[in-house]
Amino acid sequence: MTIGTGIGTGIGAGQVRALFPEAVPHLPKEAGAYLLLIDLDKALSGTIRHRAFTLPPGLYFYAGSARGPGGIAARVARHLRR
Repeated sequence: MTIGTGIGTGIGAGQVRALFPEAVPHLPKEAGAYLLLIDLDKALSGTIRHRAFTLPPGLYFYAGSARGPGGIAARVARHLRR
């Protein structure tokens, strides 16, 4: 799985975890919205609220907002830890 960011800060979409681990500290610490690009190279299965799911390989976008302490940088870093 590769995760990239597309944020209107001059940091373009990229493979943050694999290619640009140094990009996360440079993300804005202010509140705002962000978009994650997730490229699954194999199926991903799991459960959410006791319901099973399977996502087939492919590209997915996740839109989120970061309003808490640390802003966008903290929120994206949390996604990358999980």
